[in-house]
Amino acid sequence: MFNATTLNRAFAIVAFALMSSALTGPTRFSKELCAAGIPMAPLEGKALIVFVRPLTWMPFNDNARSSIFEIRDNSPDPQIVGLGGGGTKISYQVDPGKHLFMVVGETADFMAADVLPNSTYYVWVMVLEGKWRARYSLKAVDKQEQNSKDFIEQLASSKWVENMAVSRDWAASNMPSIRTRYTQYYPLWTKKPESERSSLLPNDGVGGHSQPPEGGASGSAVTQMQPAVQTTEEKLKELKRLNDAGLISKEVYLEQQRAILSKP
Repeated sequence: MFNATTLNRAFAIVAFALMSSALTGPTRFSKELCAAGIPMAPLEGKALIVFVRPLTWMPFNDNARSSIFEIRDNSPDPQIVGLGGGGTKISYQVDPGKHLFMVVGETADFMAADVLPNSTYYVWVMVLEGKWRARYSLKAVDKQEQNSKDFIEQLASSKWVENMAVSRDWAASNMPSIRTRYTQYYPLWTKKPESERSSLLPNDGVGGHSQPPEGGASGSAVTQMQPAVQTTEEKLKELKRLNDAGLISKEVYLEQQRAILSKP
């Protein structure tokens, strides 16, 4: 027989599960893309960060979506980077300089980044055991690890996903809870020793147009990492895709468009 205490606990568990489900993101709010539709190089003057979520081969973990945000000084609301499950990867163009990223699951974790222009960076989205559901952590992939067989195979086998309008609507409707995650866990993260705070360093990037790692993989995996030379039409098409997906501002879109058209 249920008493008041038992019922209260049951309601608390259900409420927590619903909130955690909302914060880890919907299951159909991101769109899978073919590899040819995503650049493996940053836009001119930008840095490209690729967030890679490896498969754990545990359906409960792999089917849950981790939500990644950028914390910006000029905005009170975290900016959604993307939603992804196991075996997915997300590309995100940023200005060179310092950035702060947050990944949300049962809790929130953070990563500071300092990136250079015209460089490509890689970040693991790691799945950790939580009390009620999965937690996530962000880990920079340094140049040594980029040459490893495991990383190259994971990168090659992961599927590209991008935001849809409904994913941005989801982020907007859940923003109070997302801000709560930030205010609750960011102070705890800053109190950790610097050696325990995840960071993406300038020299973690691959300069220029993202040269492929050397060795440790089959030719097919390395070939997939090599960027194709883009025509002006392809660059404009990709720029429009980023603008339509809400990944760059209108000002950046117009600035990059002028830069592309001004080159012979």
